[in-house]
Amino acid sequence: AFATFLIIGVWAGAVGAPTPAATTAQVTPAVPAAGDVTLENLKFQHQVLLTLIEKLIIGAAIALFALWTSRLLERYKAREAYISSFTQRHVQQVAEIWKMIYEWESFIEEGKPLDDFDDEQWDLFLDRMEPRIARSQLMAEQLRKAVEANRFWLGLRLYSRFVAYHNLLRPYIAALALRQPKMLNRIKIALDRNKQDIMSVVHANLTR
Repeated sequence: AFATFLIIGVWAGAVGAPTPAATTAQVTPAVPAAGDVTLENLKFQHQVLLTLIEKLIIGAAIALFALWTSRLLERYKAREAYISSFTQRHVQQVAEIWKMIYEWESFIEEGKPLDDFDDEQWDLFLDRMEPRIARSQLMAEQLRKAVEANRFWLGLRLYSRFVAYHNLLRPYIAALALRQPKMLNRIKIALDRNKQDIMSVVHANLTR
């Protein structure tokens, strides 16, 4: 910009400087015409200067806008990458705990609908489950530790529901040990309801 102003100033001085012919003409009536030409030159120079300043301002504004949009895009990409990474880890931990739940249920119940048992079937079922009670207690404790270890990744809502599910396992195992079919049925209904609550929270988190 400084070089541009310097060139304009030199050019203006060259235009405005009197030539030998102009010096000679000063004694003639053409002096007013020479003054008009100089005024027009000054107006032209002023217009050129304003145009240059305007272009510089526009260029600076465009550069600042480009820098701002670039920073904004970088921030957006970083945020999306963080959310994607967090969601992936969240889903992994939920899947692992679900796997432990299904393994416990498969081990302790053999996938049978308890509410369809008659008295004889209940006796046979409880006889088969008796040697599995100790192992089921260990599996329930492992589930509790997994829920506690992944509390951050689960989030408060899922964590509280997994804890509620685990809290039903102890009385369920106790009912097995005491051979209480009615209590087992009631707790099983509560466990199924709790699993539905867990699934609703998982679905809400994934569709949010």
